[in-house]
Amino acid sequence: KDQYQKEEYRQQLFAPGGVATEKLAIFERTLADSGTGFAVPQAGFSVADLMYYSFLCVIRSGFLEGLGSELLKGYPSISKHKEMVANLPAVKAYYADKKRSNPNDVPNYEVFSPGK
Repeated sequence: KDQYQKEEYRQQLFAPGGVATEKLAIFERTLADSGTGFAVPQAGFSVADLMYYSFLCVIRSGFLEGLGSELLKGYPSISKHKEMVANLPAVKAYYADKKRSNPNDVPNYEVFSPGK
């Protein structure tokens, strides 16, 4: 497939009614209902939170052409979760240290940082 087709297909996944949009809606409800803001409320911060944080940051970072940072704008609980994880001291310190977290100076990596 050519580049345009790939980008268009990715955008369709996240368009209203798209398969990825349906999955994001489920995660949005899960977080909204959690009471703690974590993916598994009884566990507190877990590998599930780190997995969601990492995956969702990657797909909105620009690494995947056709998808961008605005991807999660309609998901307040997901956005809050991203900020909560990004502000955990160990996570925040890791991404603040660019030599450690982004030694090759990969563009668009800032989406992993708080407030981005």
